Amino acid sequence: MTYHVRNPIKWHGENPRGHFTIVPNELARDAQLSSHAYRIAIVIRTHAESYEVSIKSLAAMYRWGRGRTGKAIEELVAARWLAKRTYETVEGNRVFDEYHVHASRRFSEEESAMLNSRVVIRARPDPIENNLMSPAVTPRCAERHHLSVSNQDTKENQQEHQSENKEENQSVDCWICEGSGWFGGGPCENCCPPPPNLVRRMPEEQPTPAESCAGCKMFGSQGCFEHTSALIGRRQLAEHELALVQV
Repeated sequence: MTYHVRNPIKWHGENPRGHFTIVPNELARDAQLSSHAYRIAIVIRTHAESYEVSIKSLAAMYRWGRGRTGKAIEELVAARWLAKRTYETVEGNRVFDEYHVHASRRFSEEESAMLNSRVVIRARPDPIENNLMSPAVTPRCAERHHLSVSNQDTKENQQEHQSENKEENQSVDCWICEGSGWFGGGPCENCCPPPPNLVRRMPEEQPTPAESCAGCKMFGSQGCFEHTSALIGRRQLAEHELALVQV
């Protein structure tokens, strides 16, 4: 009597490493899961670490609606194929959910109880952990390269901070200087005046036309062609140009 193998499975190709998801046999053979829960379990495993997913995004992907998607998530949590840790404020408002998936098996009861716990976020998170500016650090002024005044940073604290990096030409009681060079965010103009070649003259120090004009120097302010309309000034200028040509 001859026996034949019925309906065997034949594999083709090799097991790929990228763009494919490994599903635990226990999950694939779980007959208690609904089709919606199983599909959610598979698609969550296709995402990399820290990929952001939510009931809203999953509902939009499969067009199931948030109600059916939420029930599928709850089913996976109850079966320990998924753990959902909720972060909330002190007042009890939900901030976000964190989904945990085991790579090779379902979670144990102890692991599931620990991962499904709620986490209360502090009212004022630590600025270093959240990349926020510390109240003791004041922003830099883009125009003058000074430390701007803040209600949270007192003058005494700034003086204590600046005393460690103080320039020789910097005033002792100046609390707005940074002391690191003139153009690199250094002392203010009161403590370290700019170089002479960068000092701009005030309006009252601007040279008069007689001091800068060649015509005024040669013929006087009354005879200069540029600064007076007197005919004598024009005649003298013409005579002078003619004399230069003859020479």
